Amino acid sequence: MERIINLLKTLNALSKEILSGLNSETVSLESVEKKMAERKAIIQSLINISPSQRRGEMTESEEEIAKTLFSTFETLSNDINTALKDALNESRETLATAAKKRKADDKYRVISQPDITHF
Repeated sequence: MERIINLLKTLNALSKEILSGLNSETVSLESVEKKMAERKAIIQSLINISPSQRRGEMTESEEEIAKTLFSTFETLSNDINTALKDALNESRETLATAAKKRKADDKYRVISQPDITHF
């Protein structure tokens, strides 16, 4: 069925855009969030296609194309999850470093002899 194949192609294109956005130096969270919402809407469209429409009208070659596209989607989805986890861990590390630095700066300002045990 042409509709399923087109939806899967669109889904993969959006997934690639999300992944490239997450792997770039400057991540635009608004852009990623918008693309994730679009991706969710496409997934919902795929879910709403009845099972009889999914299998009954597909030729063998269309079914193979759909399987390949879905396999690509799964791979991209896993890559996106990994990239999101990496970004979260990096943000946590940055936050921890900033908190430690601020704590050290606060102690440095308060006492005459600075406490550098935080480093």
